[in-house]
Amino acid sequence: MKRHIACAAAVAIMIAIAGCARDSKDGNVIRAKSDPVALQNQSRFKSRVEVKDHFASMIVCPEHNVSLVVDEQRNPECPFRRSAISAIDRMLDTGWTVEEIEDTVALFRQGRTPMAMIPGEVGCAPAPGTLKLDFFLMSHCPYTSRYVTDILPAINADLGQRITWEPHFIVRIDPAGKVVSMRGDAEAEEDKFQVCVAREQSPAKWHEYAKCYADAYSSEKAAAQRTGRQEQQERSTRMCAEQAGINYAETMKCVSGRSVDYLKKDAELVQRWRTSGSPSSVFNCSMRFQGGAVPYPQAKPHICALYPRDARPPACAN
Repeated sequence: MKRHIACAAAVAIMIAIAGCARDSKDGNVIRAKSDPVALQNQSRFKSRVEVKDHFASMIVCPEHNVSLVVDEQRNPECPFRRSAISAIDRMLDTGWTVEEIEDTVALFRQGRTPMAMIPGEVGCAPAPGTLKLDFFLMSHCPYTSRYVTDILPAINADLGQRITWEPHFIVRIDPAGKVVSMRGDAEAEEDKFQVCVAREQSPAKWHEYAKCYADAYSSEKAAAQRTGRQEQQERSTRMCAEQAGINYAETMKCVSGRSVDYLKKDAELVQRWRTSGSPSSVFNCSMRFQGGAVPYPQAKPHICALYPRDARPPACAN
């Protein structure tokens, strides 16, 4: 009879603790198998440790709201984690396939985590031991300011060459082909300018400009509100372009033409990955971070958990 995997997580944990094994096809108790046999046909993993880490990363500790991989570092004596890992060990010892264990792990009692898998997407890490980060912004959103001035610099300082990133902009394209942004035409024009810098110069050059613009625009908006005058957005754009060494006139040629094509692609990603809040982040094309602009120290454990355990940046040990 086909092994039954649609069981409650509590049952799976109870089986592991009690030391019971599932029955084989002929009704006999299945004997514990050696690692090579238990892992046969699991070619995507090199060892039992990798298999267990894979499953541990899928389970969110209900007491601490982090994956079991992160929880092991913070709470070495967590009873829930010991029970869950014992259940996984027992499944491996009795010959469950990775797919069967994945189906059952989904039934384990879960906490909540800001990291969520995007259904149907395949990971796209640029190289082993590295991450790819795509983040989505609105240029006039106050939380964008926090992201570019506080969060992204902290990510760069900690992860350095072990992460590559690219900014995207949360817009839509109307039937007439016009770029539409939440805060109106002024924000849409700034989105065009920034996407041109990011795509035609470099993400690093964009970040230099964006940090300046976040502060300059915030000051300009406050001054306009204080004096009752209209905001002069172009002043902030020109000043920060000059400060970052960006040719304003050449970039405006992109704004009036190629920027729309760049933003069309961003709009498609926003729909595909459901990243309509600013800021939103997607790691390795498959994991959506739902913490928005939470301070980096709170986001860091969840980001570090995306690296293989034996290939994490040194900063992840802190």
